[in-house]
Amino acid sequence: MEVNKKFFSVQVDGSTDAANVEEELFVVLYFNHHTEDGKVGVCSSLLSVRQPSSGDAAGLYESFERAMVRVDVGSWKDKLVGFGCDGASVNVAPNGLRGFLEDVSPWIVCFWWLAHRLELSLQDALKNTFLNNIDDLLLRLYYLYQNSPKKCRELEDVVVSLKEAYDQNNDSGKGIRPIRASGTRFVSHKVAALGRVIDKFGASLGHLISLTEDPTVKSVDKQKIKGYVTKWQDSKILFGCAFFYDVLKPCSILSKCLQDEELNIVDAIEAIIKTNKSVSQLKLSSLDDLPSVKKVKSCIQKAQGETTYLGAPLANYEQGITFITTHKDQITESVLSCLKSRIKIQHPDLLTDALILLATQGWGKSEDSLGDVALGNLCDRFRIPLEKAGLCIAVMQEEWRDMLEYARLYLNIVQEPNRVIWWKLFNASCSSKWSNVWD
Repeated sequence: MEVNKKFFSVQVDGSTDAANVEEELFVVLYFNHHTEDGKVGVCSSLLSVRQPSSGDAAGLYESFERAMVRVDVGSWKDKLVGFGCDGASVNVAPNGLRGFLEDVSPWIVCFWWLAHRLELSLQDALKNTFLNNIDDLLLRLYYLYQNSPKKCRELEDVVVSLKEAYDQNNDSGKGIRPIRASGTRFVSHKVAALGRVIDKFGASLGHLISLTEDPTVKSVDKQKIKGYVTKWQDSKILFGCAFFYDVLKPCSILSKCLQDEELNIVDAIEAIIKTNKSVSQLKLSSLDDLPSVKKVKSCIQKAQGETTYLGAPLANYEQGITFITTHKDQITESVLSCLKSRIKIQHPDLLTDALILLATQGWGKSEDSLGDVALGNLCDRFRIPLEKAGLCIAVMQEEWRDMLEYARLYLNIVQEPNRVIWWKLFNASCSSKWSNVWD
């Protein structure tokens, strides 16, 4: 494991082992420009797994100190610049592990994992909404097929028979069985399940109807399935699935972005801003303009007083549209409010300064002083670890300006990704001139 870097960050999380004993996992993160893919990145290594002497902040800090001693990280208090954790008070409270670390490394930047906060914020936003009703139906549908290979085969046959008449997205017939709408990744599981319902609604409902007429199905099970059918035929369920899919899809993309192994600060902030804009646009749009709702409505057919979607009969069509329309603004506002309150940018001034320096697409501005203030602010905050690492703060601004001029003259800073630009700068023949900026 490589931790002999001038600076590094640590992430901590708790788990239980096979004996149900609490263990703390410490992971070290450090910057790496010696890559073979032409992009700089952040590497992570398992630092240690320790059993804390107690579950409070003092016990966690003691475990952390023992981990540092064990791997012989010299002067770690002068090298530690970042600390990531979940939102447990034992970690993030001023008198928690964060407080202990700030006492020994006052410049440290502490973050509550954004992906974790996103999941919690959406659960808060959607609590006690109509999604609970859809969730219950999805879970029942999942368990109906989960342990029945025979039902799964029958459902596949239904999909194949409908394929020529309706737009079934999965040509191979795979991915037909309903999937569970819950799990550790709340958002992505919900979106996947809702998308499956929208695409396979006709086949799934048609198969459920056939089960109510199947003589091999027990009478008690038939009555349960008939109840499911009645609920699924209510149009507000279908349009609710489409609406919640549109609301949660941008959040799902953000969640996956925040859990990407190659995530960097520039991409994370841009993804958060983009998601807020997407959800805000949903609030301003009419129900008919939402992509999945529009797709569903385009597949609705009305003939001889009957309304169908992908061949499946629907009931209460107008009432379903009215119901979702009535609740649309309230739900989108709730999601947006939770995103803004729970996904607040921590250390906004610090991150703004970091973005000015790291987001290479913005370097094309003509000001020669671009980044001077941001660099000065960061040097002030991290002055002690920088000086103890042997860096000369006095010449950093001069080196920064020289590097910026080189990038503007010789690199495609507008079109190439920031990680590629930084890799080229680190590996430029003249990079030694900017050694204080690099380190």
